[in-house]
Amino acid sequence: MRPWARSAGFTLALVLIALTAGARPPEITPRDLAVRLSSDQPPVVLDVRSDEEWTAGHIPGAIHIPHDQLRARRDEVPKDRQVVVHCAIAPRARLAEATLIEAGHPQVWHLSGGFIAWQNDGLAIATDAPTPP
Repeated sequence: MRPWARSAGFTLALVLIALTAGARPPEITPRDLAVRLSSDQPPVVLDVRSDEEWTAGHIPGAIHIPHDQLRARRDEVPKDRQVVVHCAIAPRARLAEATLIEAGHPQVWHLSGGFIAWQNDGLAIATDAPTPP
């Protein structure tokens, strides 16, 4: 079983309830996100991967809150800006999105294909310290 699937506080049931209730966030492609990040009002990019994954490389300017810490740290995610959530592919991001939606975040988006798609599109990758929200 994957470590993210065992995380306390997050359950598959929560995701299934959110998805069947029509709460599935809209998606944005990596290329569209890259364009939006250079705009006057860029979205917040929330990386919910593990510390090891983050250290190996992440989207420049992203904030890092591992998915298994998000419930306790959700107030660190701004509610007044669009938030684009990603993990490597999608499962942990979907859990995080459900958590943010449940907490009342009005503008939650999903990065299509996650960080893997970002890398595959040849977009910029940072290895520096996390940027605060």
